[in-house]
Amino acid sequence: MANPPLTNSSLPFSSFAATLPDPQKAEIVRDVYKKHATELLAIEEAQQKLTLLLLAVFGAGASFLSAEKKPSLSDPAKAGLTLVVLSILWVGLRYTKRRDLARSSVRDLLVDCEKALGLFDMDVYSRGLPLYSKPRQEFASKGGWLSSNFWIAALAALGFLVVLWVA
Repeated sequence: MANPPLTNSSLPFSSFAATLPDPQKAEIVRDVYKKHATELLAIEEAQQKLTLLLLAVFGAGASFLSAEKKPSLSDPAKAGLTLVVLSILWVGLRYTKRRDLARSSVRDLLVDCEKALGLFDMDVYSRGLPLYSKPRQEFASKGGWLSSNFWIAALAALGFLVVLWVA
């Protein structure tokens, strides 16, 4: 059974946070924001490293195979390499999906911190305007290009398999 959605009256209340003066609350929100920003960078860098690693492996393998004068692999060896490639792609896809969900969650937390700091509120940081415009609140849904880059690596794997079986 799913939990009921939280409403303002059912949100958890921290008696500790309630005793803190506003400047301390703001400092905590800034520290949390920095932590989430660092975490987001690590998530995005990990995804980029995976894509670059896969591109390098499949590109090098295809270059090696295409440089051979006479194919040296038997059909069972080719089938084994095909299974390895498919397994690597499967793990990479699962990793990419998990990283994508984590990236979106952390971006959502960053927007929550920005809201808590009043960056979207009128007249807080600049007269007659919010510091951040409404579209910035959509930040959590951005950054999907990192996940779509995985498919470039999948194309490289397909190229490797073509070279493996055709050359």
